[in-house]
Amino acid sequence: NQYPPSMSDECSSLLADQSPSSPSTNNTQDTPSTCTSTINGNNDFGSISNNAELIASPDDEDSSGRRRPTVREYFFPRLNPTVQTYYRFTSTLQHPFAILHTRPLTGPFSVRSSNEDDDEDENGKKDDNEIMQQQQQQGNVTGLLRRSAVLPGHGIDPTGAWVLVSVGGRSGWARIQPTNSAGKNTNNQRGGFTLANNFHAREGWMGNHSFLCKGKIMLGSDAPLFFFTNLMLIGGISLFVCFVLPQLCSYQMAQPMAADDGAGGSYPYPSNVDFHSFIQWAIRSPTTWFTILLLSIAMQSLWKSAASDPGIIPAVSSPVKAPLPRDGKPIGGPLGYRYCSTCNIFRPPRSKHCNSCNVCVSKFDHHCPWVGTCIGERNHKYYFLFLVSVSALTILVVWTCIRVFGLAYHHEVYLDSLRQHHHHHHHYANTTYSNINTNINNTTTYNSTHDYPHQQQPTHAQNHTAAPLFTTIRSHTITVGLGIFCALCAWSLSSLTCFHALIISTAQTTNERVRGVYSRGSKEAATPGGTGPGSSAALTGYTNEADEGCYRNWCGMLCGGTSESRLPSDFSEVVCCHTCDDGGGDGANQTVYDPNEASRVAAKVYGNSSGSIV
Repeated sequence: NQYPPSMSDECSSLLADQSPSSPSTNNTQDTPSTCTSTINGNNDFGSISNNAELIASPDDEDSSGRRRPTVREYFFPRLNPTVQTYYRFTSTLQHPFAILHTRPLTGPFSVRSSNEDDDEDENGKKDDNEIMQQQQQQGNVTGLLRRSAVLPGHGIDPTGAWVLVSVGGRSGWARIQPTNSAGKNTNNQRGGFTLANNFHAREGWMGNHSFLCKGKIMLGSDAPLFFFTNLMLIGGISLFVCFVLPQLCSYQMAQPMAADDGAGGSYPYPSNVDFHSFIQWAIRSPTTWFTILLLSIAMQSLWKSAASDPGIIPAVSSPVKAPLPRDGKPIGGPLGYRYCSTCNIFRPPRSKHCNSCNVCVSKFDHHCPWVGTCIGERNHKYYFLFLVSVSALTILVVWTCIRVFGLAYHHEVYLDSLRQHHHHHHHYANTTYSNINTNINNTTTYNSTHDYPHQQQPTHAQNHTAAPLFTTIRSHTITVGLGIFCALCAWSLSSLTCFHALIISTAQTTNERVRGVYSRGSKEAATPGGTGPGSSAALTGYTNEADEGCYRNWCGMLCGGTSESRLPSDFSEVVCCHTCDDGGGDGANQTVYDPNEASRVAAKVYGNSSGSIV
């Protein structure tokens, strides 16, 4: 018996790689590795189903009327007949992980000697780490399951003590936790799996996503950063509304006050603004309405891009490897199908496996930690709208802060000029200036009477310009700090918005632009390996067939429809394993796993199917 080659080092965080002698391979292979039928699955039937058209392009799928699957159809898919039922592993302090083996440690499927019972008793005296290290040295560990999860079971061994489970393209034998006469699970077996007759759909999700409302809302792997983005938006606007806008209101509602202290003229002093006056001013102010509009668009588009399916291609958890797609498109290369050993699929062109979310995404653009999820085919539109709205919002805040700071600075300059006038006027021995009064943001107030003999007056010519500036900064600290912070954000966000406008105009993704997949030039000159100017300007020189011109690209981006999601709409629903149709198995009627039978059944389903697994 030959053991299959080890999985990629780009492994799922759900199932940690523990193969001792794994050669470092890339997760994206041009062709799947071929191996013989083995007890632990991983059979390759690509040569059997050459006529199967497994993975269609998104356009082909939409034209065929694809609809969102139900949770039953998602966990017992018609094109994955190897799934018989589901098993649950619960991580506890006593059993923090479960060991998945390439072969059972006992029974006919094992490679143990005749004294396996003695070895089993010896293992019972060891802890989990000792057993794991021993099995790893023997090359009998596929991976470690480090968190609670529900995995598909593909069959049991003849003894009924082991079950073959899989996470995407990685399969392994796990120990079944026995039950006593009362039907309750015993805890004398380490890392035992129990039969999951019913489970919530979110429990069987293999990605690193977070769920809200018990599974009704699915966020990405960086959900904490997504909430931090919400906090920054709401907190920044709260400071803007509570501190900056009242200052702007006080200056715009200022009344002229005569300067009857000898200087002559009049100056508009900022008025004291109460809450009622501020509300009346805010209702009439365009700044307030633009702030509300931009904040509403930014928050709505942020949540829409974070909670929407970016275009996830469901993984095929099966011990049988996916066959080669036969739709005429190349295998491998930047514009061809690539095999993902983590998800066990040939993902379509322009898609990519996201290591953070641990899923393959159609038309993958990038993983945005601030949104918390991947940006792909289905949420790029909302992400771009978020960039535009939040860039405009930060620019509006910066401009308002500059206006308030400028008005406050001119006010301080006027106060300083009055002070200089009183200090240098030789007719005043006792100068009283009680009409200089301002109550905006702790601005300096002069209300007392002082004696300033002419011969003792200090000279303020050196700091005549710096003093008002420092006074304004001290009295408007929040305005200055918020303005500087938003200015930095506006610069980075505006640059990112311009970049995404560029790639939308050229029908590219960030991943393709960074890798330099397409040539820069006409389609005639851009041929792979060509010598034209278009070919020499890029790394690979491939022609972008999706580029239909700037106008059509923008129309397709803004006005085009969104493809239907491949995921269930509600992960809070309960999956019942004992009410299986012909698309899945019954948990009460499990069969012994036969690799040849699994390959034959899967090849028959793939060969006779005109659908798509993605």
